[in-house]
Amino acid sequence: MKKRLMPYITIAIILVVVLFFIGFNLTNKNNKYNKMEKRLVKTSEKYLGLYPGLYPKTNQLVLTSEMLKNKGYDVKLYKNCSGYVIIKKNNNFYKYEPYIKCKDYTTKGFNDKYIE
Repeated sequence: MKKRLMPYITIAIILVVVLFFIGFNLTNKNNKYNKMEKRLVKTSEKYLGLYPGLYPKTNQLVLTSEMLKNKGYDVKLYKNCSGYVIIKKNNNFYKYEPYIKCKDYTTKGFNDKYIE
C-alpha cells in the first residue's frame, strides 16, 4: 500500500514546488512593472509640483513619459517601454493613474492614443 502511494506523493511534492516557483517568478516580474508605474507617478507629481497651473480644473490631464523626458525628467522606464499618467480631479484631490507598455507587459487599460 505504501509503495503505491509513494509515486503520488512525489508527484504532488514536485507539483507544489513547481507552482511555487512559477508564482514567485510572476510576482517578481509584476513588482518590476509596479515599480515603474510608481516612478512614473512620482515623476508626474514632481513635475506638477513645479507647474501647479497645469493641474486639471475639471476633466483630466495626460502626461506621457516622453513628454516628461523632453522636459528633463528621468522617468526610469526600461528599454522598449513607454507610458503615461492620467491625472483626474476628484473633489479636492487628484488621482494619478499610471499606464505602461513594454514588450512583455501592458498595464490593463493602456491606450495607445496617448503615446506620442
